[in-house]
Amino acid sequence: MPEKKMTRAQRRQAEKKAQLKSLSEDAQRALEKRQNETQIMIEEFMKEFDKDGDGDLEADEVRQLLVRTCKSGDPSEENLAACMARVPEGGLTKETMAIEFVKLKGYLEQEMYIDKTMAEFDDDGSGFIGRHELSILMTRMASGKMPAIRDVDFVLFKCDRGSKAKAAVKENGQLRRRQSV
Repeated sequence: MPEKKMTRAQRRQAEKKAQLKSLSEDAQRALEKRQNETQIMIEEFMKEFDKDGDGDLEADEVRQLLVRTCKSGDPSEENLAACMARVPEGGLTKETMAIEFVKLKGYLEQEMYIDKTMAEFDDDGSGFIGRHELSILMTRMASGKMPAIRDVDFVLFKCDRGSKAKAAVKENGQLRRRQSV
């Protein structure tokens, strides 16, 4: 009887199963330990922040949790509002907590980093990064290598709707194009 050929997806799935089988006992114990620690952390969060005891963290409870666990300092109201817009409807349940909380916390940290970067490079406090400021930012990102003027202009072109040769502060974690007035 001829052997049936496996599809690419079936081969990948078989490879994953083989990799899981090959995990050492130490790795399996470490994985189980991490899962147990995560479960304990979720239980502690629920005890502290689930004020109504319904087993879910509503938006205001998620907000308090994010503020308490933020390692980058105190988030601004703007940072929190942008983050809270991403909270799933109905809040976080015990089942969704591990994944959703990590996403939300990462988004909040990113927002705060962008604000810090803008404060550092927006010399005149206008909420925009002009050609010179962008050139300094790009130089820092390239470990001291000055960008070509055409590269700076390209970034400005992509980010500047109002043709003011300035990139606006941010939207969804990126420099955004300014709306024409």
